[in-house]
Amino acid sequence: MMRGIKKVAAAAAAMAVVALLAPRAQAQVPIQDAVINGYATGSVFHLDAISGVLPAPAAGRLVNVDEAFSGASVASRGMTNQIQNEMQRVVQRISAAHKTQARGAGLEVGALLNPPSADTQIALDGRAEAFAPPSTGLITEEVGPIRVDDVVYASTLRGQAQARWLDAACILGSDLSYGLGYAEDAQLLDTGGDTNPVTLDQPLLSSDAPQSPAGGERAVAQSVSRTKLVRQTNRSGAFIGNNFGLMSEVRETIAPVTLFRGTPNQTTIEIAGEWVLRAVASGVPGGAYIHYGPGTVSPETPLIRIINAAGQVTTQLTSQGIALLGPTGLVVPLPNNVGEIVIGEDPRAIGGNASSAVTEAPDGTVASGAVDVVRVKLLETRNPAGEVVSKVEDLRIGHMEVSAQVPTGGVSCPLPVTKSANPQEVDVDQTFSTPITVMNPYDCDLTNITVTDEITTTQGGTFRVQSTNPTASQSPSGDNLSSGTIVWTDPGPIRPGDSRTYTAVIQARSAGRIEDLASVTATLANCSGESAALAGSAVGVAGASAAGGSGRVSVPVGQVLGATLARTGPVQTAAAAGGLGLIVLSGIGLYTRRRIV
Repeated sequence: MMRGIKKVAAAAAAMAVVALLAPRAQAQVPIQDAVINGYATGSVFHLDAISGVLPAPAAGRLVNVDEAFSGASVASRGMTNQIQNEMQRVVQRISAAHKTQARGAGLEVGALLNPPSADTQIALDGRAEAFAPPSTGLITEEVGPIRVDDVVYASTLRGQAQARWLDAACILGSDLSYGLGYAEDAQLLDTGGDTNPVTLDQPLLSSDAPQSPAGGERAVAQSVSRTKLVRQTNRSGAFIGNNFGLMSEVRETIAPVTLFRGTPNQTTIEIAGEWVLRAVASGVPGGAYIHYGPGTVSPETPLIRIINAAGQVTTQLTSQGIALLGPTGLVVPLPNNVGEIVIGEDPRAIGGNASSAVTEAPDGTVASGAVDVVRVKLLETRNPAGEVVSKVEDLRIGHMEVSAQVPTGGVSCPLPVTKSANPQEVDVDQTFSTPITVMNPYDCDLTNITVTDEITTTQGGTFRVQSTNPTASQSPSGDNLSSGTIVWTDPGPIRPGDSRTYTAVIQARSAGRIEDLASVTATLANCSGESAALAGSAVGVAGASAAGGSGRVSVPVGQVLGATLARTGPVQTAAAAGGLGLIVLSGIGLYTRRRIV
C-alpha cells in the first residue's frame, strides 16, 4: 500500500453520563431535562401576637415574629411560583430566571397592618438572600446588639444564604441551596415598664434559661435549611438505585424559651440537642420518606423539660418518652391557666391539622411534611393592674417544613468525558493521538479512576499502539491488531474543578476502519457537604461510583477514501440507563451497551 496517499480521519467526543453502582438498572432523567422541585424552611420561634394594647410606642406595631428563620428551595424549570410556609412567611420569591434560592434571617418582625409575608417584614439588617444561576458564595449578614423600643432586643442576629446551580451538570457533594438563621439572647414584647435601656424588662418571650437546673445559660437559636442531590436510598439508608434523588432538610438548635420572664407565671421550656426534619424523594419505589427526630442521643437523654419560676422541673421527657406519646403528643397546662403546651407530636401534612399524615409517595417521587417540636397556646397577658397587655394567637417552637419531588427513576448526572483525534487526518502507517479528558464538576474528589479505551476495526483495518501517557496499566501488543483494550488505573484523585487527560498514540497499519470508544469509572470521595448524617442514614454521595463514556472515534482508511468524517465538537448524549448510552456521531445513532462494575 502506498504511503502518503491514503488519509485517516477521526471524529470528536461526546459528553458522558454518570451512573451509580446499584442492585438494578432503572429509568432516569438527565439533570438538564429533569423536573425537580423542593423546599425546606425552619423557624426556631414563631410568634403571632396582637399587641395593639401594649404601651406606646409599641402599640399596634407587632403582628408576628420569626426568630432564627431559614429557607432553601430548588425549582429546575425556574421559580415561577411563590412558596409560603404555614405562617405565610415567604420561603421562595418569584424569580423565573433562577433555579435555586436561599434566605436566612436572625429575626424578622411584622409591622402594623402589613400581611405576614417575609418581604413586608422588618428584617433588622440580618437577612441574607441568594439566587442561582450563577452560583453564589456564602452571603452573611450580621447585626447586634439591637433594641427596637419595647418590641425586641437581641445581642446578635445573623443570616446566611448560598445558592448553586449548573445547567449541564449536577451539584454533588454540596447543597443546591442553603439558608441559616441565627439569634443570640433574643427577647420579644416587653410587658413591663420599659425602664431598662438595653434589654427588655419583662419580655413575653426570651430565648434563654435564667434559672436552669443544669446551670448556665444557652441563649443561641439556629435553624439551617438545605436542598441537596443525594444517592437513592430507602428509609434505613440502604442503596436502592443507581441515580440521584432530592433531599430537603431542616436542622434546628433550639435555645431555652422563657415565657413571662420576671413574673410569677415565668415558665422555661428547655429542648436539648439538634432536631431534624428531612424529606427524601429518590424516584424509585420505597425511596420517598420523612425522617424526624433529635440527633443521635440515648433514649434516656432529657430532651424536653418545663421549668417553673422557682427553678423546679415540672415536666421532663426523654426521647423514649416522646416515642410513647403517639401522634397527638402531650398537653401540659401553664400556671394560672394562661395557656397550654403541646409537645411530642408526629410530623403532619404541610398545612394540615395534627392528625393529618405526611406525604410519602409509593413510587418514590414525592415526600413532604411539617412539624412543630413544641406548640404553645397563650391567652391574654395582663399587667399587675389587671390590664390586658398582649394577646398571642400562635407560638411555635421548632417549626419545620420540608418538601421534595423528582421524576420517576430519579436524576442522572453528567460526568464530562471528552475524546478527540489529533490530527484529524494522517497518512496510512502514520500516527494520531486520542486524548481522553476527564473533568470533575463536583464538590467531591474523583478517586479510584479507571479509564478504559476499547479499539476495534472493521473492513480489514489494523493498528498498533505506539505509546500511552501516562503509561497505561494495560496495553495491547502487536503490529497488526484488529482489536485491543487500553486501561489506565489511576489511584490519584481529580480535585473539584480540575481535569486530567489520558492519551494513546495509535498507528494505522492497513486499509479499513479503526473505531475507538472510551469509558471512565471513578468513586466520589471527600465531598464538601458530607458531615450531615443521622441514625446511620447517610445523606450525601460519598462512596458513589460515577461512570462516563466518550464519543466514538472512527478512522476510515484505504478503500473508504473520501468518507472521512467532518470535524465536530462535543455532542450531548441522550439518557443512559445502567450503562446503555446513545452515542451520536455525524447524524448516525450508535448504541453501545456496557456493564459497569
